[in-house]
Amino acid sequence: MTLSKLESLPNEILLDLFENYIDGIDLLTVFLHQLNERFDALLSQTRIHFNFIGCHLDTFRYSLHLLPDYANRITKLALSERDTPGQVNMFFACFPSFAPFERLHSLYIYCSGQGINSKSVQTAILTLVDTKIETLTIKMIKGSYFPSWITVISTIFTFTTLRRLSLAFPQRYATWKAQLTTLLNIEHLTITGLQCDWNTLVSFSRYIPHLECLNIDVDDHFFSPLATHYQFLPMLKLRALSLYFCNGNTTGVLRHYFDYTPALYRLTVDGPDTFFEPEPWQTLIETSLPRLRHFTLTTSIVRTRHQLNIYPTNLLTLYNNPFWMTKLNFNIIVIDHEVQGHYENTVSDICDSGNDVFRADVSHRPVVQWWTAGKQNSHDHVYCLNTITRLCISSLPDSSSQQYYFKNVTFLALYNLNSRLVEWVLNCVNCSKIRELVISFSDKETKAINLLLQSTVNIQSLKIDFDHLIPDRGASIRRNIHLKRLDLSDGPHAFRKKDIVTIAQYFPFLEHLVINTVDLNNVPLLEDHLPKLSTLTFRLPERYFHILNYFTSLDSHFPPFILQQAENWIKIWLGDMAFHQVFWQRFTKI
Repeated sequence: MTLSKLESLPNEILLDLFENYIDGIDLLTVFLHQLNERFDALLSQTRIHFNFIGCHLDTFRYSLHLLPDYANRITKLALSERDTPGQVNMFFACFPSFAPFERLHSLYIYCSGQGINSKSVQTAILTLVDTKIETLTIKMIKGSYFPSWITVISTIFTFTTLRRLSLAFPQRYATWKAQLTTLLNIEHLTITGLQCDWNTLVSFSRYIPHLECLNIDVDDHFFSPLATHYQFLPMLKLRALSLYFCNGNTTGVLRHYFDYTPALYRLTVDGPDTFFEPEPWQTLIETSLPRLRHFTLTTSIVRTRHQLNIYPTNLLTLYNNPFWMTKLNFNIIVIDHEVQGHYENTVSDICDSGNDVFRADVSHRPVVQWWTAGKQNSHDHVYCLNTITRLCISSLPDSSSQQYYFKNVTFLALYNLNSRLVEWVLNCVNCSKIRELVISFSDKETKAINLLLQSTVNIQSLKIDFDHLIPDRGASIRRNIHLKRLDLSDGPHAFRKKDIVTIAQYFPFLEHLVINTVDLNNVPLLEDHLPKLSTLTFRLPERYFHILNYFTSLDSHFPPFILQQAENWIKIWLGDMAFHQVFWQRFTKI
């Protein structure tokens, strides 16, 4: 819609557009101070939301400059270090407190890496007590941590306006023993990377009576064997529960807990093989969970205590009885996770794959193999696996895999890809849900790769070999306007002008690019062909290490980009003048 058409709309509709459909970044850069007094007047009174995830460096700086004038009208705010190194530190350097954000209802903070000034983040979060925050998401991963995490978490659990809370921490945070004293209004609660003991669950039942959805890790190493020791209160609104157990010796306490969750509709349990006895679960479901309709019990191969003697199918045959076979949407699954990821190396650390949940086990790594009990959730002999969201396939699965359909996979990694494997993916995976796609160590079957890319039209992140994306014979890939991140780092490759033009034709709205090339002298060409690009990550060959001095000697007050380095990999958050620096000319072809 053109500006002239917008001007014809009444103020009420314009305010609705500004407040609910247009990000604050666009409001400030497109509408503000454009010689339109009506727009300026409306912007002076509208509520604004800012999503700075993946934001261009100069746009972020410009927004920070104007933000003080709009702070008391900002309702939503999202900050992230993923692909924008330094964003979180820059924001809290300007706003050490959230006190000016009087109307802030939703806050998202994603911190990754040891470069985060965690103390400033911690100080600012503690000031949220002065706001009316309703939705709070904090992810502290990959080396970032709070100096006084107990203080932070304890303070967060005094925010009486909170309704949705999601916390993700590195596994170093161990166990949290909550001692809540404030009656809270939280309805949705997720805590990962931090284990809660059973007394914490007791505290939740007493001080979070409106809880509807709960996802936590349970520390079951030390607990009272006397179930009645835990004085739960009825949790009448709890409908969805996801529990991760380390040890799996708490069946008695769990049965006692479920006596106080009569409305539970959806239950997901991840535990060791000691949890796989069917009789206790059948008794528990029949006696304590009358409204349960969705149940998933999962364990990983690495968590089976007798994995040398017990094959997964031996565990699953225990569930071949009428009770389990007739239960629709009851899933009993044994999973083998990728223990050491193909893509987990230095470049993955600096590129940040986005896997923001870290636990002591491997349960959040991609699934490489799976076994299920029965086909009770099947339709036309196809078994829907709804709980697996990250999938890694390195060879064509056996014929029995045709009986499965992966409905909710958002991350898919394919190694040794060929036309038969692509055919399996198209038949067995809901490709419309895939957001991150990895293709590596593959045959040079351009048609198969093109077919896969045409079927995964909603992907936002793609990791692929350069030669597969830009083959010598000039095969064409369909234009994708949704892709934001492209990773070509698997092996050294050319980076000629014609390659840059081809990439821009395939993915015109690319924001983040990872390359592994010696043709760094061609980097300035990106400015003309990829105008949306905000982050560039590249490998610096050893022969060019001396050029690092040019990167680090830039004006520290207003540098043309923000730099992050891991060994010989460099990520730069681009400013408008990043491609105009003379040091790009110092890179010459080998």
